[in-house]
Amino acid sequence: MLKKIHLLFFVILTIGLQGQVSLSDTNSFLRVAGTSNLHDWEVEANIKEVQLYNVTFKKGLLQRIELKIPITSLEATKKRMQKKMRFALKEESFPYLTVTMDDCIVKNDSLYCANALYTIAGKKKYIPFISNYTVNDQYITLSGMQDIGMKEFDIDPPAAMFGVINAGNEVLVKFKFYIPLKNKSLEKIK
Repeated sequence: MLKKIHLLFFVILTIGLQGQVSLSDTNSFLRVAGTSNLHDWEVEANIKEVQLYNVTFKKGLLQRIELKIPITSLEATKKRMQKKMRFALKEESFPYLTVTMDDCIVKNDSLYCANALYTIAGKKKYIPFISNYTVNDQYITLSGMQDIGMKEFDIDPPAAMFGVINAGNEVLVKFKFYIPLKNKSLEKIK
Protein backbone atom coordinates (compact mmCIF):
# COMPACT_ATOMS: atom_id res chain seq x y z
CA MET A 1 0.00 0.00 0.00
CA LEU A 2 2.84 2.38 0.87
CA LYS A 3 4.45 1.73 -2.54
CA LYS A 4 1.15 2.56 -4.23
CA ILE A 5 0.88 5.83 -2.29
CA HIS A 6 4.47 6.74 -3.22
CA LEU A 7 3.82 5.89 -6.85
CA LEU A 8 0.64 7.98 -6.91
CA PHE A 9 2.44 10.88 -5.19
CA PHE A 10 5.25 10.72 -7.74
CA VAL A 11 2.78 10.56 -10.62
CA ILE A 12 0.89 13.55 -9.25
CA LEU A 13 4.07 15.60 -9.07
CA THR A 14 5.48 14.60 -12.45
CA ILE A 15 2.60 14.22 -14.88
CA GLY A 16 1.51 17.05 -17.04
CA LEU A 17 0.69 15.50 -20.38
CA GLN A 18 -0.05 18.73 -22.21
CA GLY A 19 -1.18 18.47 -25.79
CA GLN A 20 -2.51 15.41 -27.51
CA VAL A 21 -2.17 11.92 -26.03
CA SER A 22 -2.92 8.86 -28.13
CA LEU A 23 -4.94 5.91 -26.85
CA SER A 24 -3.51 3.49 -29.37
CA ASP A 25 -3.01 0.67 -26.85
CA THR A 26 -4.83 -2.40 -28.12
CA ASN A 27 -6.63 -2.89 -24.78
CA SER A 28 -8.31 0.53 -24.83
CA PHE A 29 -11.90 0.69 -26.05
CA LEU A 30 -14.97 2.91 -26.25
CA ARG A 31 -18.35 1.29 -26.99
CA VAL A 32 -21.85 2.71 -27.11
CA ALA A 33 -24.70 0.25 -26.54
CA GLY A 34 -28.42 0.85 -26.92
CA THR A 35 -31.73 -0.79 -27.64
CA SER A 36 -34.51 -0.51 -30.15
CA ASN A 37 -37.98 -1.98 -30.30
CA LEU A 38 -36.50 -4.78 -32.46
CA HIS A 39 -32.99 -5.54 -31.15
CA ASP A 40 -30.07 -4.35 -29.06
CA TRP A 41 -27.22 -2.61 -30.85
CA GLU A 42 -23.63 -1.54 -30.20
CA VAL A 43 -21.11 0.68 -31.96
CA GLU A 44 -17.42 0.91 -31.22
CA ALA A 45 -15.04 3.81 -31.68
CA ASN A 46 -11.85 3.31 -33.62
CA ILE A 47 -9.68 3.97 -30.56
CA LYS A 48 -6.76 5.22 -32.67
CA GLU A 49 -8.86 8.26 -33.60
CA VAL A 50 -9.91 9.13 -30.02
CA GLN A 51 -7.64 11.72 -28.43
CA LEU A 52 -7.02 13.03 -24.94
CA TYR A 53 -5.85 16.60 -24.38
CA ASN A 54 -4.48 18.43 -21.35
CA VAL A 55 -4.16 15.58 -18.87
CA THR A 56 -2.84 17.48 -15.86
CA PHE A 57 -2.45 16.69 -12.18
CA LYS A 58 -1.70 19.00 -9.29
CA LYS A 59 -1.50 18.24 -5.56
CA GLY A 60 -3.59 15.08 -5.64
CA LEU A 61 -6.21 16.58 -7.91
CA LEU A 62 -6.70 15.71 -11.53
CA GLN A 63 -6.90 19.20 -12.94
CA ARG A 64 -8.20 18.48 -16.42
CA ILE A 65 -8.80 15.84 -19.09
CA GLU A 66 -10.33 16.67 -22.43
CA LEU A 67 -11.56 13.73 -24.50
CA LYS A 68 -12.29 14.29 -28.19
CA ILE A 69 -14.12 11.59 -30.19
CA PRO A 70 -14.57 12.05 -33.94
CA ILE A 71 -18.05 10.92 -34.96
CA THR A 72 -16.42 9.23 -37.95
CA SER A 73 -14.59 6.96 -35.47
CA LEU A 74 -17.90 5.39 -34.33
CA GLU A 75 -18.23 2.25 -36.41
CA ALA A 76 -21.44 0.24 -36.67
CA THR A 77 -21.65 -3.25 -38.14
CA LYS A 78 -24.25 -2.08 -40.66
CA LYS A 79 -23.58 0.93 -42.91
CA ARG A 80 -27.22 2.03 -42.77
CA MET A 81 -27.11 2.16 -38.97
CA GLN A 82 -23.84 4.08 -39.09
CA LYS A 83 -25.33 6.62 -41.50
CA LYS A 84 -28.43 7.14 -39.31
CA MET A 85 -26.28 7.48 -36.19
CA ARG A 86 -24.06 10.10 -37.83
CA PHE A 87 -27.13 12.00 -39.01
CA ALA A 88 -28.68 11.90 -35.51
CA LEU A 89 -25.43 13.22 -34.00
CA LYS A 90 -25.41 16.09 -36.55
CA GLU A 91 -21.96 15.13 -37.80
CA GLU A 92 -21.84 17.71 -40.59
CA SER A 93 -22.19 20.61 -38.14
CA PHE A 94 -20.55 18.99 -35.08
CA PRO A 95 -17.91 16.43 -36.15
CA TYR A 96 -16.72 15.66 -32.58
CA LEU A 97 -18.17 14.47 -29.29
CA THR A 98 -16.20 15.95 -26.40
CA VAL A 99 -15.97 15.38 -22.67
CA THR A 100 -14.09 17.89 -20.52
CA MET A 101 -13.40 16.88 -16.94
CA ASP A 102 -12.16 19.53 -14.51
CA ASP A 103 -11.31 19.39 -10.81
CA CYS A 104 -11.58 15.63 -10.51
CA ILE A 105 -10.61 13.78 -7.36
CA VAL A 106 -8.79 10.45 -7.20
CA LYS A 107 -10.00 8.52 -4.15
CA ASN A 108 -10.08 4.79 -3.31
CA ASP A 109 -9.04 3.70 -6.82
CA SER A 110 -11.79 5.80 -8.39
CA LEU A 111 -11.87 9.06 -10.30
CA TYR A 112 -14.73 11.44 -9.41
CA CYS A 113 -15.60 14.46 -11.56
CA ALA A 114 -18.74 16.13 -10.25
CA ASN A 115 -19.24 18.30 -13.32
CA ALA A 116 -17.88 16.78 -16.52
CA LEU A 117 -18.92 18.87 -19.51
CA TYR A 118 -20.29 16.72 -22.34
CA THR A 119 -20.75 18.28 -25.78
CA ILE A 120 -22.84 16.09 -28.07
CA ALA A 121 -24.44 17.29 -31.31
CA GLY A 122 -23.52 20.84 -30.34
CA LYS A 123 -25.41 20.74 -27.03
CA LYS A 124 -23.44 21.11 -23.77
CA LYS A 125 -24.51 19.49 -20.52
CA TYR A 126 -22.83 18.79 -17.18
CA ILE A 127 -23.03 15.16 -16.06
CA PRO A 128 -21.12 13.56 -13.16
CA PHE A 129 -18.32 11.27 -14.35
CA ILE A 130 -17.06 8.37 -12.22
CA SER A 131 -14.58 5.73 -13.30
CA ASN A 132 -12.23 3.13 -11.92
CA TYR A 133 -8.69 4.47 -11.74
CA THR A 134 -5.39 2.60 -11.60
CA VAL A 135 -1.80 3.60 -12.23
CA ASN A 136 1.31 1.56 -12.92
CA ASP A 137 4.73 2.26 -14.41
CA GLN A 138 3.36 2.57 -17.96
CA TYR A 139 -0.29 3.70 -17.82
CA ILE A 140 -3.05 5.47 -16.01
CA THR A 141 -6.15 3.37 -16.62
CA LEU A 142 -9.67 4.79 -16.55
CA SER A 143 -12.56 2.35 -16.97
CA GLY A 144 -16.27 2.26 -16.37
CA MET A 145 -19.73 2.96 -17.78
CA GLN A 146 -21.83 6.08 -18.29
CA ASP A 147 -25.58 6.30 -19.01
CA ILE A 148 -26.55 9.09 -21.39
CA GLY A 149 -30.02 10.09 -22.56
CA MET A 150 -30.05 11.20 -26.20
CA LYS A 151 -32.98 13.58 -25.67
CA GLU A 152 -30.95 15.44 -23.01
CA PHE A 153 -28.78 16.56 -25.94
CA ASP A 154 -31.70 17.31 -28.26
CA ILE A 155 -30.99 14.16 -30.28
CA ASP A 156 -33.93 12.31 -31.76
CA PRO A 157 -33.21 8.59 -31.37
CA PRO A 158 -32.73 7.15 -34.88
CA ALA A 159 -35.57 5.30 -36.59
CA ALA A 160 -35.60 2.95 -39.60
CA MET A 161 -38.10 1.42 -41.98
CA PHE A 162 -40.37 4.50 -41.96
CA GLY A 163 -40.55 4.55 -38.16
CA VAL A 164 -41.25 0.84 -37.65
CA ILE A 165 -37.88 0.39 -35.88
CA ASN A 166 -37.10 3.00 -33.20
CA ALA A 167 -33.98 3.29 -31.06
CA GLY A 168 -34.43 3.86 -27.35
CA ASN A 169 -33.45 7.13 -25.71
CA GLU A 170 -30.86 5.73 -23.28
CA VAL A 171 -27.39 4.62 -24.34
CA LEU A 172 -24.68 3.05 -22.22
CA VAL A 173 -21.11 4.15 -22.91
CA LYS A 174 -18.55 1.53 -21.85
CA PHE A 175 -14.88 2.52 -21.83
CA LYS A 176 -11.38 1.54 -20.84
CA PHE A 177 -8.60 4.01 -21.57
CA TYR A 178 -4.92 3.33 -21.11
CA ILE A 179 -3.24 6.73 -20.91
CA PRO A 180 0.49 6.21 -21.51
CA LEU A 181 2.93 7.70 -19.03
CA LYS A 182 5.98 9.12 -20.75
CA ASN A 183 8.16 9.36 -17.65
CA LYS A 184 10.38 6.24 -17.49
CA SER A 185 11.63 7.14 -13.99
CA LEU A 186 8.34 5.78 -12.61
CA GLU A 187 9.80 2.28 -13.04
CA LYS A 188 12.38 3.01 -10.30
CA ILE A 189 9.67 3.53 -7.68
CA LYS A 190 7.93 0.16 -8.10
